[in-house]
Amino acid sequence: MVFVFFSALWGMPPRIIPLHPTTSIIILNQWLHNDMPSRKASLSRMIQFSHDAKRADNRGIIAIINENHTVTAIATLVHPPLMLVDLETTGGDAGSLLMKALVTTSRSIDLSDNIDDRWKAAFMYYSS
Repeated sequence: MVFVFFSALWGMPPRIIPLHPTTSIIILNQWLHNDMPSRKASLSRMIQFSHDAKRADNRGIIAIINENHTVTAIATLVHPPLMLVDLETTGGDAGSLLMKALVTTSRSIDLSDNIDDRWKAAFMYYSS
């Protein structure tokens, strides 16, 4: 009863989920064409990463999904060593939430050189 009341007032919290490369390609293409053409280079890199992830065991894609079952942030990762390759978001705090989850879960995560400066700042903030 309390859970129903809580979720009715504030909604369900966002969840971090693994994302299949095909699903990632569809979502990123939608973002590229509809919402975020200004981030073309980053989204194009992530789409290529998703295509490559279908054939590679060392690549992974995770996402934040909100209470409406909408993906609001996507991160691409490789291992070993564990490295965040790229992170994109539709806005809000989903990207920061995903970065915080990655940093607090694994202290040995590295950042790629092409990651946006805002995520480097978030990484340093959550690492300290």
